[in-house]
Amino acid sequence: MVDRQVQTFRSVAESILALPGGVRLVAVDGYGGSGKSTFAARLAAALGGAAVVHTDDFATGEPGVEWWPRLQRE
Repeated sequence: MVDRQVQTFRSVAESILALPGGVRLVAVDGYGGSGKSTFAARLAAALGGAAVVHTDDFATGEPGVEWWPRLQRE
């Protein structure tokens, strides 16, 4: 059995902000239509307006297309 704990966005944000370092990167993964964008927006708000970068804006899924350098620049 998997032990799951339900947390509020505020408590998740507090845990993230308590981590050492000045920059934090949070990745959200899941199936299409599973609520990733909604989750990211709510967590970003709880973090005080953190930026949300959707990889759909960068990644085409086509082999040989290098989108990571653009993500790093922008």
